[in-house]
Amino acid sequence: MTFTDLETLTLEAIINSEFQTETDADVVGSSVWTYSVVDALSYDNVSAQAAGGVMTSLVSKGAVSISEYDNADSVIAITAEGYAAFTA
Repeated sequence: MTFTDLETLTLEAIINSEFQTETDADVVGSSVWTYSVVDALSYDNVSAQAAGGVMTSLVSKGAVSISEYDNADSVIAITAEGYAAFTA
C-alpha cells in the first residue's frame, strides 16, 4: 500500500493528534476525534472538504477506520495494515 503526500499528512495528524494517547505501534486502533485531524490539516492549507476526501480514501485502502461516536461526532484510527505500510 502506498500513500499520497496528503494521505501521509493525514496519518501523521492521527499519530500526532492531541487526543492520541498511544505511541509507536500502540497507535493501531487508538481512536482520535476526526475534527482534530481536520484541524491539523488546516495548518497545511487543506480544506475540510479535502480532509474528508482523503480520510475516505484511507478508509477505502484499509489504512484507517472511522466510527460514529455518540450520534454526533466521529473518531478515526489507524489499522494494523495502515500502520505497517506507513512505517515500512
